[in-house]
Amino acid sequence: MHEDSDLRGKGWDPVLWVKNFNLIKWLGANAFRTSHYPYAEEIYQLADEYGIMIIDECPSVDTDGFSDTLLAKHKQSLTELIRRDKNHPSVIMWSISNEPSNQTILQFQGRHLDIISFNRYNGWYANPGQTAQITNNYPEYIWSEEYQCLLISEHFKAFDLLRKAGFFAGEFIWNFADFKTPQWRVGKGPQRRRDRLQPHVRHLKWLRSITRVGGNKKGIFTRSRQPKAAAHHLRSRYHALATSDYGVILPETTYYISDAQPAKHEEL
Repeated sequence: MHEDSDLRGKGWDPVLWVKNFNLIKWLGANAFRTSHYPYAEEIYQLADEYGIMIIDECPSVDTDGFSDTLLAKHKQSLTELIRRDKNHPSVIMWSISNEPSNQTILQFQGRHLDIISFNRYNGWYANPGQTAQITNNYPEYIWSEEYQCLLISEHFKAFDLLRKAGFFAGEFIWNFADFKTPQWRVGKGPQRRRDRLQPHVRHLKWLRSITRVGGNKKGIFTRSRQPKAAAHHLRSRYHALATSDYGVILPETTYYISDAQPAKHEEL
């Protein structure tokens, strides 16, 4: 999720956030992550009221390039985050960073972290728009709503195996809704912006190619909070899990109108 909408941008909008929380409950979900920064305090108050859990994230992305100065700033930000939000019953854990990809100390980190989350969205950040290269090297990627449902369904299959193994805690869909992002190329953008990037970032291939045309479209809702096919698909999945695991009666609105049968991810 992001603090973003088509009308307000990042501005605080109480009506929008009431709608967000109702959409979360409509899905059958019960938690979200404040990617990639602390949200407005009013949002945490609403989460307390709605019974929605929060993974509270410190403003940080990719800790590999942290200098000593930046690390000190990061610790300060994390301390301020915890001090501000520690008394909210909705906050269940702290996220120290988004995508902290440091392989050299991965084993050490694993001993001290409660949860390690993995993320993957194939074909989004690699080779965007390079149709000739994709044609010659990979199966065709069609970023349609049908493809999004299919991609999510493949995750369902993997997650079911982990659930049976008994060590799967949960999932967080990326993303709740489409959001605005800049469309730019490091190689052709303002020189001062390129200079601010860490040396290990400047050479990354995906930063030299155009991505996120028209914004980030990985949401299961549009930026105006209209549900895509994936939102209905995910809702059927979550309610089916509630029925199988906890005996919750499936709402009639979970059924597809066409055949009045619950959606099954393996049939898509």
